[in-house]
Order: sequence, then structure tokens, then C-alpha cells
Amino acid sequence: MTDVPVGFNWPAPWKPLPFPDGWLGRVGRVSSAETELKRETCPGHILYGRTCRAVAYNPRHSDEFLFVTDDPHDSIAFVHLTWQIECDPAWPYTVVYPGWEAFRVAWHDEQE
Repeated sequence: MTDVPVGFNWPAPWKPLPFPDGWLGRVGRVSSAETELKRETCPGHILYGRTCRAVAYNPRHSDEFLFVTDDPHDSIAFVHLTWQIECDPAWPYTVVYPGWEAFRVAWHDEQE
């Protein structure tokens, strides 16, 4: 899995982890975003069975997280968690990016 590049210029509104104290407790009743992602994905979901590590969160939308994955082709994943077990592979909503620059450009362009 890839690490966040040193000096990465996060697009607004993203903030790198760790969370501010108490932040995850405010949005869910789980021990980690990784645990919740694993709970929510089902067979057919793009991240099902993948190893994922949360690296950032969106403070404007407490359900949105950025994960690095063990997939060398889609190594970055934006995920909008639903906080429930899903049976439809379309959920949780996920967009994958081939790398850090692709993620940054996509979010930068979205904000304009």
C-alpha cells in the first residue's frame, strides 16, 4: 500500500488523519473507519476483500473517508460510508483513483 506523499497538497476540504479527539466517536459507533468499511462491503463491491487503510477524512461530510488500498492500479479510494451493512455492491459509494495526483486533481477540479 502506498503512503501519503510527504508534503502532499490536500485539496479542500480533506484533512489527513489522525482524527481530532473524539471525531470518529461523533460519526459512528465503530472502532475505526477500516472496520466500518469492511463491515459495509459485500461481494461485488470494488473494495470487497481488499486491505484498506484510512488516511484522510472530510470534515464537511462525516461519512466521507479516503483510503489507500492494496490494489496497485486503484490505490486510492474515496468512500462515502453508510454506517450499515450493505447487500448491494453499489454501496458504500466509492470512487477509485490510480494515484495521489489523480485524486488531488479530481477534487481540485470539483471545487472549482
